[in-house]
Amino acid sequence: MNISEIMNNKPVQIPQNNTVKDAAKIMAEQGLSALPIVDDNEQLVGVISDSDFMGKEVEIPHAMASVREIFNENYRVHDLQELSMKVKDKELKEVMTKNPKTLAVDSTVNDVAEFMIKHNLDLVPIMEGSKLAGVVTRNDIVKAFAQ
Repeated sequence: MNISEIMNNKPVQIPQNNTVKDAAKIMAEQGLSALPIVDDNEQLVGVISDSDFMGKEVEIPHAMASVREIFNENYRVHDLQELSMKVKDKELKEVMTKNPKTLAVDSTVNDVAEFMIKHNLDLVPIMEGSKLAGVVTRNDIVKAFAQ
């Protein structure tokens, strides 16, 4: 099965000049686990995911870790709330995962499933040339196998 049959071809995307707070609000309101981030020409430039907020293999959320580096601060547990206040107004282009891993629109569902597992991804942007054609989430893969 081709990925174009199950991908979301009208994904919610967010401009890179929006803030971390803007992304968190959209994700929370729409029940999304990740968002593609685009530049002024609507070209894909990054991704932000719920794991960026909850942390990957660090003690603090990834976006906060990035901002901590910007401010050159040492992290302490009781500073989390203060750090969170600083992070929420940062532009996404400062904290996003840049150059996200993508697949072409002619990929198969199996290709995408293996790619997600290999790279531990919740969302894969699907490209048609240099244009974002859609996105596939883990939930989309589960739905495909249920068909």
